[in-house]
Amino acid sequence: MATLFVDKLDPQSGTSLEIGSSGDTITIPSGSTIVNSGTATGFGESNTPLFRAYIGSSDQTISTATWTKVGYNTETFDPSGVYDHSSNYRFTPGVAGYFSITAQLTSADTADWNKFQLRIYKNGSAIAGMQVPHEYADTITISTMDLSDDNDYYEIFCYQNSGSNKDVRNIDMDNWFQAFKVSS
Repeated sequence: MATLFVDKLDPQSGTSLEIGSSGDTITIPSGSTIVNSGTATGFGESNTPLFRAYIGSSDQTISTATWTKVGYNTETFDPSGVYDHSSNYRFTPGVAGYFSITAQLTSADTADWNKFQLRIYKNGSAIAGMQVPHEYADTITISTMDLSDDNDYYEIFCYQNSGSNKDVRNIDMDNWFQAFKVSS
């Protein structure tokens, strides 16, 4: 193996510089620093698939003393088509990886909900939960990180036990469900 000592490699004008061939391994030794002053492509994660949806058509009623699936029915964005906003209101990543999953709800009713709870469900079972006494907050936010395979699905459920049905608002900034891939 030979060592080439140079300060700069320039390709011919109008061409690209290629280092190595298909199947080769290019090693950057420990202690070295890579400095990028241009555009880097093909490095790191793309954080897709991703989506964001909210309750957009009308307030949603949350039944008393039962877990109610939240119908985030309007998409802000969903470039990979991973969220069903029209029938089952679930996020199905379609690829394996670690995902950041977050949801928020705000009550439309000023009357006490007693318990105000939010859960993230994976494949029909709760994996994260949050509860606030309604007299202290009318908004609840929940977030988790989870390892998903390509056919797992995620849904958001809400619970309140005020003794009567209550509504959550249909405003984008108040009620939303979003997720994105963090890593493979």
